[in-house]
Amino acid sequence: MISSQASPTLADQLRAECDEYGKLQSLLEEEHAALSNVQAERVALITTEKQALYGRLQALSRRRDACLAAHGIAAAPGAIKTWTERHPDHAQSVIAEWKRLTQLVRKTHRQNTLNGRIASALVQHFHSRLNLLAGSQGNAPATTYGRDGNPSVSLRPPGSIAQI
Repeated sequence: MISSQASPTLADQLRAECDEYGKLQSLLEEEHAALSNVQAERVALITTEKQALYGRLQALSRRRDACLAAHGIAAAPGAIKTWTERHPDHAQSVIAEWKRLTQLVRKTHRQNTLNGRIASALVQHFHSRLNLLAGSQGNAPATTYGRDGNPSVSLRPPGSIAQI
């Protein structure tokens, strides 16, 4: 028989994951501010911090899977429901932490996606500025843009015909 003493371990495990996702959410909000203010150095530091957090979150996820496996439950959709059905005396705390965790995961995913879009737009902006600068200095073909903002014609810089 499975010990009921082991049951609170899952709630504690989920709580630890929630704590780390809370830290990630705060870090993503900092990253958003740094991206919005074009603070490249701060973004680089945050990226390093995020990588460390991702490692901790992966380790916590593996521990949750091991906790479920110790109770004969495979880590799969519905695993938490199965666990709570087998441990009704601890179900309420596990359900509350699981709900909190899934909400945090969704929130951090949305923020990370938004930050990624901002970062991508900034990179695209800087690349277009660099291309314009390079073209104006005769180092690269100048580019004109259509109404949709996409490059439409590439013009050679003055004097480049002799180089053909």
